[in-house]
Amino acid sequence: MSRHPRRGSIATLALELGGRLVSNGFSTALAQMQRTQWLTAEELQARNNARLSAILKHAAENVPFYARAYKRLGLASYELRNVKDLSRLPVLTKADYRNSKPDEFYAKNVPDYRALERTTSGSTGEPFQFCLDRRAMSMIFASHLFYDSWHDLRPFDRSVRIAAAPPPPSPLSPHTPAAIRLRQTITTQLQNLYERWTQERISVWEVDSERALSIWRRMEAFRPKFVMGYTSTLAAIADELLRCELHLSRPLRGVVTIAETLSPTRRRLLQEYFGAPIINRYGLREFGSWSAQSCRESPDRCR
Repeated sequence: MSRHPRRGSIATLALELGGRLVSNGFSTALAQMQRTQWLTAEELQARNNARLSAILKHAAENVPFYARAYKRLGLASYELRNVKDLSRLPVLTKADYRNSKPDEFYAKNVPDYRALERTTSGSTGEPFQFCLDRRAMSMIFASHLFYDSWHDLRPFDRSVRIAAAPPPPSPLSPHTPAAIRLRQTITTQLQNLYERWTQERISVWEVDSERALSIWRRMEAFRPKFVMGYTSTLAAIADELLRCELHLSRPLRGVVTIAETLSPTRRRLLQEYFGAPIINRYGLREFGSWSAQSCRESPDRCR
């Protein structure tokens, strides 16, 4: 479970400043995550219902597609309040979304400059384009720190990330206020500086002995505290390096597996090579956030 970050350090101060630049709600989002993890099942259910009710009411009153659906079904905006009530709404498919005008799904009370364009990878079919509210960045940023803290991974720890590159940032709307543009420019520059210092990104799809050797050399040179990557890719690298009897000279705090199922066989292979805690993490690449992770005290279960 999450441990509260140490206060007063330079890293903490830098983190707070970066969080405020990304969004004023960062500290609040992180504090909510730290509190929510200790709620009982009943408390979590009540919280989820309250948040879902607010989202449904917002959609009914501000999103044209759902405003019409509510009207067609004879529903008041406050009438649907929990998961069971969702069955009363029409099932929305990707085809329905693509065949409609984008404005049908944009909340009319959200200004254009807050819309961040996102696209799915298309790994299961045609890429899917949608928009994310820029205000969600506080939650996204907080989710990284929250799940890292479960395993004592700190904001300025170096890491090697063996995965596809993140989606490029969306251009700002021409109607974006000057203050927002300035904040975005500063945030982007700080993010690039932070990532150059703390992250070594490696994109590789097929692993052979030559590529595995190259990755080993980069890990040795960068001296990471943890490694993150696609489960199958990390397992293939571990398998090749075990064959070559090439081990890391410095111990890791963890190995974070993402995007694919962590089978018992892959877990054993990763454990044998890296000799570090295996952290199974689930997230949404299109959003850039993390949503669930294996628990430190019970590695085979996720929360």
